[in-house]
Amino acid sequence: MKLVVSRPWMQITLLAASIYNLIWGFTTLFNPQQLFNNLHLQLPNYIVMWQGIAMFEILFGFGYLLASKQPFKHWIIVLLGLLLKTVIAIGFVYFWWQNKLPISLFSHVLANDIIWIFPFTLILYYAFENAQCNRELSAYSMHERKLKSLDSIITNQGLSLASYSDQQPTMLIFLRHFGCTFCKEALREIKKNRAAIESEGTKIILVHLVDELEAAAATQKYHIADLPRISDPDKKLYKAFGLQTGSFVQLLGFNVIIRGIVAGLIKGNFPQKPNADPFQMPGVFLLFKGAVLQTFKHTTSADRPDYIELAKIETKN
Repeated sequence: MKLVVSRPWMQITLLAASIYNLIWGFTTLFNPQQLFNNLHLQLPNYIVMWQGIAMFEILFGFGYLLASKQPFKHWIIVLLGLLLKTVIAIGFVYFWWQNKLPISLFSHVLANDIIWIFPFTLILYYAFENAQCNRELSAYSMHERKLKSLDSIITNQGLSLASYSDQQPTMLIFLRHFGCTFCKEALREIKKNRAAIESEGTKIILVHLVDELEAAAATQKYHIADLPRISDPDKKLYKAFGLQTGSFVQLLGFNVIIRGIVAGLIKGNFPQKPNADPFQMPGVFLLFKGAVLQTFKHTTSADRPDYIELAKIETKN
């Protein structure tokens, strides 16, 4: 998994925004008539309110200066700036459409607000990806632990989990319900990365919450129906591996919603009605010779395990 880091253009953008805001703010504070005179507009009745806006811009100028040093850490400043600039841009368009503002103000709104919307949005996107990567990295554990009773866990192909893990490293992938956006995303990634995972000598086994007929149909859509599967509608195996039901934040937190929009609407993994417990959390475990070598327990339902990296465990040999 590659951790997203801040890039020089982000710092330059925020530093430029800071300089612009400070220059505009102090200029307007001490010479509030300048903009109206340049655009040949009538001065407002309460010029002091215009100076108040200038002071507000000065505060944001110092805020952007602070954020330029660590864009990801101070993402809330960038978010507030983005919201303010977006509202102003939309407000201008609306009031211009209503013939309440002159088109001559467009150049001012363009320089003050519109040109900053895209880079601010991009900074926030990378900040979100950074936070998501940190969450996902915290989900990994390489503490080896022994397992019991693997002989009693049978796949749809009639072989026990012990027979697989005794022969080769086995990646046990616990899924959510098949109508879940993130479950669909996981199945796509498994299909995409299957060859790379198996080239590491690792066997993939899917664990699911429905009966075998439903699971066969669901996995067939992604051309991975030949993978061994374990049906666990009573969630006994989920509980045995420490996978519990998720909290509200884990299932519907802000980052989950954002990731859901990307994975569902943009990438085409549209959610469907749950066909099993929608509160169950997923996870991934790498087994070999009766022991768990590596664990990925989702901190949120939106987490994305790196299946290829999970398969690259030196101790498995």
